[in-house]
Amino acid sequence: MYSWTTPTNTFQTNIDLTQARVYLTYARNGRVLLEFTNERLIITEDSVTVKLTQADTAKLWSRSNSPVEIQIRYVTEDGIADASNIMEATVERVLKDGEIQYVPSEI
Repeated sequence: MYSWTTPTNTFQTNIDLTQARVYLTYARNGRVLLEFTNERLIITEDSVTVKLTQADTAKLWSRSNSPVEIQIRYVTEDGIADASNIMEATVERVLKDGEIQYVPSEI
């Protein structure tokens, strides 16, 4: 994944989380960088998806190039809470820093 881009991250699950409260957390060195809940997630019977913004991925980049940790936690309506394995991803830098906009007249 690259900073200042808009990737879609999809995580396969082995449990249907459509009726659960879901938290998707991105962290580095014990510090939460981004956290998303159901309102920002697309949850299906076998996956959790988030569409990241340019500003989101900018928060994930680090000069140290240390990986970002990602984890899904959830709680069901009957109170069962669980968590996924912690996954890792690297976030690469881009040469043109900052948010870019589409401007039709410039094409």
